[in-house]
Amino acid sequence: MQVKERHSWEILRDYLEQDDSQGLNDYLSALTGEQSLRAITRLEPEEQQSIMARLSPESAAEFIEYIPTEPAADLLGELSPEVAASIVSEMDSDDQADVLAELEEEDLEEILRYMDEREAGEARQLLAYDEDVAGGLMMTEYFSYPKAFRTGAVLQDLARREEEYELHNVHYIYVTGRGRKLLGVALIRDIVFAAPETRLTEIVRPAVTVRDNMPLDELENLFGYDLHRSFDDIHDDYKYTYASQDTVPQCLIAFLDSENYEDAIRMVISLGGNADAMANITGGIAQAYYQFIPIELITEATEYLPNKFLKVLEEFDNRFVNR
Repeated sequence: MQVKERHSWEILRDYLEQDDSQGLNDYLSALTGEQSLRAITRLEPEEQQSIMARLSPESAAEFIEYIPTEPAADLLGELSPEVAASIVSEMDSDDQADVLAELEEEDLEEILRYMDEREAGEARQLLAYDEDVAGGLMMTEYFSYPKAFRTGAVLQDLARREEEYELHNVHYIYVTGRGRKLLGVALIRDIVFAAPETRLTEIVRPAVTVRDNMPLDELENLFGYDLHRSFDDIHDDYKYTYASQDTVPQCLIAFLDSENYEDAIRMVISLGGNADAMANITGGIAQAYYQFIPIELITEATEYLPNKFLKVLEEFDNRFVNR
């Protein structure tokens, strides 16, 4: 007799009924982002609240990341301010600001009151920025090292801070001089391939700096990206090009106008042009945002891949996704 495989949301309900908080934490931590999102959206709001109350702050913060901003704020608002504050403290600063901005003023102040004074101050600072200025895009987490540091020492320190490093998806570090004055940035790639005794001053690059109150349209002009157009505006006139200024914005616009992962991919491919590269760019952004790829697309795509590619995908998922 064939045993019917149980769905993840059914298993979550079992843990709730059994009041098994440890099992609930362990099970959710073993799911991928797509699996978590699929399970969570099948649960009733009351069940989602029950799960939040039973998770550790770290697990609850990850749980929140899989939920759209407004429902996530609703969930936090239903918890006690002390519990909500412990969860918010585990979130990245940009995610913090997005969710806290959706709360009622009274709920927001109660949560901030239970947070660490420094963290609450940083959250207030980010919340004070309008959405249409550069400050609204800021994060308060970063890595910086004095200019005299050698690349080998930097890599050792990053290895010791592996969990923090992977959480913030770091591509560069800040290099500072006397009085912690910013001198520039060093790319992780350059640090890895430099000799261990190389000092950061030998590989530092100039940093692009902007005012925190710079409007986003000026920021877009600075980097050569115009994101004010809609997908319909660019669809009929788009032509094949390799230039990033005429490729990346189109990918971003396709994502911004999409409703789900598949929609984003179909839209950007319909532009023609350098479609495979543009689908790669848009797909990466869409998966990170929607946290879900339809299983039928995964099944179809993997049928075309050789075993060595499938092995690479499996190793990547085990290291970065199934955490």
